[in-house]
Amino acid sequence: MQDQIIAKLGRLLEEPITDEPLVVYLLVEVRKLMDRKGIQSDTLRLCCNWVVHVELSGDAAKRIVKQVDAIYPRIVNGQLTDDDKRSLRAFFLMSTFRQELENLLVGEGLRRFDDEWNGFLASFLNVIEDCPLTCNAPGLANVDKVVLIRKMGEERAPSPEAPAIVWALYHRDQHIFMMGANFERSNRPLAEMVN
Repeated sequence: MQDQIIAKLGRLLEEPITDEPLVVYLLVEVRKLMDRKGIQSDTLRLCCNWVVHVELSGDAAKRIVKQVDAIYPRIVNGQLTDDDKRSLRAFFLMSTFRQELENLLVGEGLRRFDDEWNGFLASFLNVIEDCPLTCNAPGLANVDKVVLIRKMGEERAPSPEAPAIVWALYHRDQHIFMMGANFERSNRPLAEMVN
């Protein structure tokens, strides 16, 4: 059965994946492959789950929300440490997602995304938009929901340019803060991207 999944992924990857239905199909097949092979890639599994759910509150989602809650005072006061920035970049810029996805694909003899990553990412962002990561654990003082949102007037159309990634932070259903991030060739520091 793994061979059938790999064959499907191979056929799918013959062309750039730059529309929402293909993104969902690819990630569903990737999730099946991960389950069959017992592959543990937390961020990749979270993103595969994200495309088929309206909200995520499992362990991986809770870890992200708890992390943001813990460093929220440093975010709003512009006092992020280098470790904070590195940790935020890994998830919020989707670099860990890309790395884990490409590692799995290449490990199965399939191709990387290369030049069409931005188009794939734009479609992925459209799918997960407004589908929050939530945590109802006791002790959260600042943030209990993290939501990808669209910038006003912006369209995430597949293109060679990196799509804007904007995250809204909520506490008790009140919007409290927005963080902007983007894959840019200039690799601006995260401090410049946090609003």
